[in-house]
Amino acid sequence: MRARCPFVALLLLALAAPARAQVATREITVETGISAPVGRGDGAAAPLALAAALWLEGDLDLVLRLAGRSASRTGDRPAVVRVSGTAGLRWSFAPSPLRPQVFVEAGWEGTPSGEGGLAVGLGAALEWSPARGLALFASGAGRWAPAGWRLEATAGAGAYF
Repeated sequence: MRARCPFVALLLLALAAPARAQVATREITVETGISAPVGRGDGAAAPLALAAALWLEGDLDLVLRLAGRSASRTGDRPAVVRVSGTAGLRWSFAPSPLRPQVFVEAGWEGTPSGEGGLAVGLGAALEWSPARGLALFASGAGRWAPAGWRLEATAGAGAYF
């Protein structure tokens, strides 16, 4: 009977799913798109962002996002560069491979010279996972910062690890 225990243990280890086959709980993404003011503001800009997500519980993720955007100079407005750092929550309400999501975030937005203040955002996204560990997404958001309200549409790619 004792001779079977090591054999059974080895058999169970051999049949267990390898660690690489498990679902990853962390994600890093890069995104870009178009950001436009609602009413008067800095002008249309191309945002570029890097975000990291960490699974919290169920379908809820913590998301940390660093972003920058610039609007070119026009005849009556100087060029504008803004940077932001936010933390937020993202809820995915369907399983992979196609996951609709909603998110909320808050943090700081300002110019590289230090002018700025509170920034908040609320939006929705659709994430598609064509292969294990890879995600492609499109999102839309409303963002408020000291410069005013902006509507933003972005697309990006992410890697789960």
